[in-house]
Amino acid sequence: MTLKRPDGPRSSFATRERGAVLVITAIAMMILLGVAALAIDLAIVRDHRATGQRATDAAATAGAVTLLDTNLDVSDACQAAVEYLEQNGVADTFTPPLDCTTFPKVCFNGVTPSVTEVATNSSFEIQITYPVDDADPKMAAPSALGAGPQTINSSDGKPCERFGVSVKSVHGTYFGGAIGFDEIETTVHSVALVNPSALHGRALNLLLLERHDCDTLEASGAGGGIIVGGVLNPVTGLEQPGTLTLDSDGTGAGCNNDGTIDVNGTNGLVRADGDPCPFELVAGTGQGCGHIEVFATGGPGCFPPACTSAGIVAPGPEQTPTRLTRASVDWIFDCKAPYPASYDIDPCPRAATSTPYITKLINDVGSSGLPSPAAEWKDYSPTYPCALNGSDVVKVPQGNWRVNCKLSLKGELYFTGGNVVFDDDVVLQADGLLDVNSSNTTLNYFPPSDVLDIGESSATAAFAYFRNGAINKAGQSSIRLTNVLTYFSSTSSIKLGGGSGTVAMLAPTDGPFKNLAMWSDSSTDHDLAGQANIALEGVFFTPVATVNYQGNGGQVQVAAQFVSQKLSVGGNGRLKIKPRADRMVKFPDDSTTTLIR
Repeated sequence: MTLKRPDGPRSSFATRERGAVLVITAIAMMILLGVAALAIDLAIVRDHRATGQRATDAAATAGAVTLLDTNLDVSDACQAAVEYLEQNGVADTFTPPLDCTTFPKVCFNGVTPSVTEVATNSSFEIQITYPVDDADPKMAAPSALGAGPQTINSSDGKPCERFGVSVKSVHGTYFGGAIGFDEIETTVHSVALVNPSALHGRALNLLLLERHDCDTLEASGAGGGIIVGGVLNPVTGLEQPGTLTLDSDGTGAGCNNDGTIDVNGTNGLVRADGDPCPFELVAGTGQGCGHIEVFATGGPGCFPPACTSAGIVAPGPEQTPTRLTRASVDWIFDCKAPYPASYDIDPCPRAATSTPYITKLINDVGSSGLPSPAAEWKDYSPTYPCALNGSDVVKVPQGNWRVNCKLSLKGELYFTGGNVVFDDDVVLQADGLLDVNSSNTTLNYFPPSDVLDIGESSATAAFAYFRNGAINKAGQSSIRLTNVLTYFSSTSSIKLGGGSGTVAMLAPTDGPFKNLAMWSDSSTDHDLAGQANIALEGVFFTPVATVNYQGNGGQVQVAAQFVSQKLSVGGNGRLKIKPRADRMVKFPDDSTTTLIR
């Protein structure tokens, strides 16, 4: 007899098992659907974020470019950024609109507080920030997905050089509401850097135009050296790093063992300074944080034929792809077409409408006799003496004078106001003094500032023209040229001995030669030396001559920009070249803006 187990309990167990499977399957399906829904929503949000990032990148760049185009008009830059956001579909009508009028008109790094303006609507919140401080959250890291923290470095510039844009948006979900996510918030930002040199052109402290030889920049002696300091723009508050540039390719016959930069002796120095940087020579000083640029190969660093050194060259030279040439100076003060082939520069773009001031000056002064028109000029001798003894003080009345004799000065000679043409040497001995234009009673240059009339002068604009000979200054004597262009012909030069005397050569502040302190067509070396009192201000242009500086201890600082063939520094003193940004010639710079966050 066969017994059967009742079907009831087994059937009940199977039924329960099948029910559990259905429940688990349903839960799994819900989870899978939720994950799929969330993935779809996140993909959409990711797309929105990428769109927003592209928009903030474009807006920050537009704002920075507008800063360049408008000379730091932040109001216009702000408006340009908002317009780019609108064009890229991120922004819409804001009530009230973002206020672009509250940003600073002038910005000083570390002083001017950061300003952020905000505008919102139902979908977006936008923020425009200027300047962008180091501590601003936007500087902590890029907002791109996956980007990690980023520390501030020298390539990030300074707060007044940064323009920031941020966009926060809220997006509703399509499926996320089923699992409790009705909306997702995203925030993206961008910071663009304005290259400070692109704002107003490149501010070069020193440009050496020699094209092939080595020893273009030479520092020798017991501790002698050359330093180029940062260039502060008094209008914008931005400081560009000190920059020296050499056009030589280092292919000259004498370049076997020397570089285009050659520092002799362990105490010799060539240094470019700027704001503090990671590789500065002394912490917190910015020493060595500028730019040394060479056309010759051998960089980065100090290697021949670009550079040789037994002392210090800091920072190491960096190679530039092109020569800068003398064109920027010629185009301002002697705009013409064509130039001599030896210049190897393009014609001045404004030659059809501009006056070649230097050429006109040479033609109007002439090579002999009274300049033209002769009625506006007087001969110095025999009315006034050509030799002054130690007790002599001669004050020549205001006017235009031709010095038709060799001057030997142990006493004091004042040309109180006006233009002066020298036919021969000027020899300053012992306590002698030559003073030109320090007491001109005509306060303003009378013709339009772009018109050269050699019969006109003022307290702000005059010239001293050397037809022949040289200025020879003994150590204890002094020379003062106040707001004067000093022109040296091809047969003249300047030889200034060091000592306790005064040297003051200040460029005109008005007229066609504004900011030009010296123009030399001479190939004879021009000698400068350390003084107890020295003031050089403006552009010193000696394109075919070497400038020699002989230090006599300590460091001398001048507000001059030198554009010369070569520069040689010796002795036991240092020359620091730190020109004023508003008293120099700017050179072209192709760089504009860079996204840094």
